[in-house]
Amino acid sequence: MSLKSLQILGFTLSIFAAAPATAGQCGFEHCWGAIGFNGDGKIGVAYSHWSEEGAYRTAQEHCGWDCAEMRTFKNSCAAIAQGENGSWSWARARTRSGAERTAHKLCDGRSHSCKTVVWACSR
Repeated sequence: MSLKSLQILGFTLSIFAAAPATAGQCGFEHCWGAIGFNGDGKIGVAYSHWSEEGAYRTAQEHCGWDCAEMRTFKNSCAAIAQGENGSWSWARARTRSGAERTAHKLCDGRSHSCKTVVWACSR
């Protein structure tokens, strides 16, 4: 092996060694998220947080500290659906589509024309 080849190999290995072994900012299996909304149309969203408190605070900040309905979740996705009469439901699942589907199903039991207000996945 030439000196140049060894230098390239060493540089390549140093890049991989420096890369963090985490999933997003929160690490493997420790990702918190939060979603929330209020009656005036404000929403709050947070994802990839190390702690439940951090996710909650970030989502509330995005909502101007005015989200009356706030939900936290870990290592999953969550969605809030709201119907035409103002009633709402929330759900969490492994996927965005699963969370939205369940939130809509729960909301449809209380109202009509339920729509997703906000969704997020923690990782």
